[in-house]
Amino acid sequence: MTFFKHTPFDTDEFINDFDALSSVLLHFLVIEKKITLSRHSDFHLKVQTRVMQFEQAYQKAGNSVSKQFNHYVQTWKNCLNEENPERASSYIRYYHDPQHYQPKGCFDYLRPSMPKKIACGSTMLIGALGVIGGVIACATLPPLGIPLIAASCVAIVSAIAILAFSRNLKEDEFKEKERALFKDGISIVQEIAKTEPDNSDTFYNSESDRLKSITLA
Repeated sequence: MTFFKHTPFDTDEFINDFDALSSVLLHFLVIEKKITLSRHSDFHLKVQTRVMQFEQAYQKAGNSVSKQFNHYVQTWKNCLNEENPERASSYIRYYHDPQHYQPKGCFDYLRPSMPKKIACGSTMLIGALGVIGGVIACATLPPLGIPLIAASCVAIVSAIAILAFSRNLKEDEFKEKERALFKDGISIVQEIAKTEPDNSDTFYNSESDRLKSITLA
């Protein structure tokens, strides 16, 4: 993907072209908000990494990712255009609202570790064998079979819960990283507003030339 394209758009309407929307975000950050590639390279690297995660998800899921990526770009615009910090934070909360948020682009991040999956899989297998053994035991020795079935069911449910809870914890960590990145952007814009004079024309021309000369695979 060519992430650095100099093609500004208005994201108030849905944009289904992933590269075009990536360009919207970069143009907004660099040209409109003056978060330059040279002075804020760490910030841009984090944003680029997040965009690439969206792109990987887009290749797998298509339009459902486009919808959330549109929302992601619009959240950047809302946060960085808002002078009131509390209202800026409210845009981030809205973006992470569980009703319409899914951690698109973080499949590997959310996947439980292999040792944990092996342990839980083994527990579920043993639990399933225990249930079968308990059913057989109930035919001849119910006092032994019933507790065995109960214990085996508890083991199966516990293994499933561990896998699900692990994913939820990692999703919370992922959202916290996104939240921190939004707040970093807000802080940078506030600092720029305090320290830099308004030289928009000169800045626009120099950064536009810089954007045109940069492409990332």
